[in-house]
Amino acid sequence: MTRQEAINAMCKQCIYDPMAGLGTWRQQTDACPSTGCPLWAYRPRTSAGREPTGRPQPEWLRRAATAPRARGSGGR
Repeated sequence: MTRQEAINAMCKQCIYDPMAGLGTWRQQTDACPSTGCPLWAYRPRTSAGREPTGRPQPEWLRRAATAPRARGSGGR
């Protein structure tokens, strides 16, 4: 097994839910929200999710990063 095959297998095992109706396993890993995961930057991506200059953040993640955060919620 190659390194990329191992990463693909781990990502698929971690996030893919065939019953969720959210697309193929590659589409689901492409939209993975776990940016703290050490494999996140290396996860399998769909060709639609890539740009020639690299691996951009998904639109929902860019929106989440600029959205105002709720204050006083949680223990952080």
